Amino acid sequence: MSSNKKQEIILHKADKLTLEFPENDNPYIQKDIKKTNQVIQDNGIYTSEGQTFIDKKDIAHMLVTDTKGANRVYNDLDDEDKLENGSKKYISVPALNKEISKRIEDPKDTNVKDRLKHNEKALITLRDTPEVEKKREQLESHIKKELPRVKAKIRKDAKIDIVTKKPLTNPEIHHIERVADNPRKALDEDNLVPLNKDTHIKVHNENADTKEGFEKFKEKYKPSEDEN
Repeated sequence: MSSNKKQEIILHKADKLTLEFPENDNPYIQKDIKKTNQVIQDNGIYTSEGQTFIDKKDIAHMLVTDTKGANRVYNDLDDEDKLENGSKKYISVPALNKEISKRIEDPKDTNVKDRLKHNEKALITLRDTPEVEKKREQLESHIKKELPRVKAKIRKDAKIDIVTKKPLTNPEIHHIERVADNPRKALDEDNLVPLNKDTHIKVHNENADTKEGFEKFKEKYKPSEDEN
């Protein structure tokens, strides 16, 4: 089972996982709890990098809403919170739980809130199951091992400072989005740029450590026509 999201990612079904779902003693929602657990077990997936997703068709149940409300939530998601595999569409567990958390704080019926609270905990069960956590640990190890090689490759091929357009004299490799904020982009060569050391220092001094911030930084320090 695979998907082409920038590159081929191996997907694994959650039905092979041993998931220890939380208990809930509200007698009025036991049928809904059973369905939630079944939905996650049968339709949940996780990637080779330890990301977890739920089938789009189950959003309405997980959010205790109707199809219209579920579609609105899905359509408003950032691309990184969605995954497509053929005709199948998925929502990431973090994005789904973020929406559930917001709804728990809404003035809603007690049984609805209890369902949402159970759904939130059940999704965390999928996210934190040992098999999935191991995938994330393996990815972290891979990043640490490969990052020096990737930086060296970019440094070797680079000729100019990407901001000032000046020749590289003391080259350093900068992550546009910080590894601390987005470790999954640590090895993405589109997220790594060559800078001279003085430019690199300015980037960090001016806190231009987001994609938007770096674009503004580039505009601020781009060479004038007289310098070209």
